[in-house]
Amino acid sequence: MISLGLVWKEVRETRWKHVVGFLVLAALGVLLAGMYRYLRDLVGDLPLTGELARMLEAQLANYFLYLWANWYGKNLYQLTSILAIVVGMGLVAAEAGNGTLGFLLTRPVSRAAVFTTKYLTGAAGLALTVAGASVVTWLASGAFGHPIPAGRFLVGIIPAIAGTLVIYGVAVLCSTLSGDQVRAGAAAAVLAALLSVPSWFGRTRAFSVYRQMQALYYLSTGTLRLDAVAGLALAAAALALVAGFIFVRKEA
Repeated sequence: MISLGLVWKEVRETRWKHVVGFLVLAALGVLLAGMYRYLRDLVGDLPLTGELARMLEAQLANYFLYLWANWYGKNLYQLTSILAIVVGMGLVAAEAGNGTLGFLLTRPVSRAAVFTTKYLTGAAGLALTVAGASVVTWLASGAFGHPIPAGRFLVGIIPAIAGTLVIYGVAVLCSTLSGDQVRAGAAAAVLAALLSVPSWFGRTRAFSVYRQMQALYYLSTGTLRLDAVAGLALAAAALALVAGFIFVRKEA
């Protein structure tokens, strides 16, 4: 079901998206680790009062809380969602727009194998980007004098990747339905934004992709919600299956 020749083609065509995404995320992780002492001193010198002061003091009093809140709880899921859209929106639409999809499908590879190979290559690249940048952030923490247990911090990679693949699946579906990757990207961005709506309300917050990517339940209890991870994985798989079904039956 997977063509190695197509794998290398996909790697060549998308490598810079993943490389740039990794470098941006890794640089941000290093910055977060390096800025901790400066921010703690800065907040201590500012005349802050009320709820904001209590919130900042509580976060900066504990390095692990600070790092998780700013890495998994904010920056990682926001940037990887954008990267997932950038990677996914061109999966099919770029080939269709460039006129290369028809040629690609004339090769002795089934349509299902073409889609599966392209999808899995992009998904693997996103997973490696998320994991690699998180490892760099953990290493930077130790380098700046804030060592934290690897297992305790890096477990957040699991829901982060699962949620990233949901956004990637949305972008891939839009790419499959559209012949223009710009329109596919715009549609995916709108749908990705709509996925944040459940997080606005207390009763639906648990159904928010982004809320589960933050893994705040683990932060407060030390237990990873495997049911939430499974839900994200099932949603990502469902989107991939629908997109693949449409691709296999769609005329080139």
